[in-house]
Amino acid sequence: MVKLQVCLRPPEFLTGHSAEWWLEMVEAFDGFEDEPHAREILTQTAVQLGRLEQFRESMADNGPIFRDRFQQPKENPAAAGERAAANLFRLLCRELGIPPAGGESCEFRPGGRR
Repeated sequence: MVKLQVCLRPPEFLTGHSAEWWLEMVEAFDGFEDEPHAREILTQTAVQLGRLEQFRESMADNGPIFRDRFQQPKENPAAAGERAAANLFRLLCRELGIPPAGGESCEFRPGGRR
């Protein structure tokens, strides 16, 4: 039986590095064409990657600590968002069985590495 090659594109709301990462994962691992639920998890993972980058940019601009109206040092609210996005990104990568940092230690379960 001949299997058709499906050309997958990232969702339009993914931009920049998140869209590039999504494409890299689809090209690097088999199974996303046949598994819509895995593709949805991959999309949510890319969303978290984008949020992580946004929080890091905000903290780079404003610093991890700011002074409140009483001149007391406070953690930048973006720091909590960065932690949450990073943790969710790692969790979703683990769910898919792909390495979060581009390592070769694990493989996507449904089809495996191409």
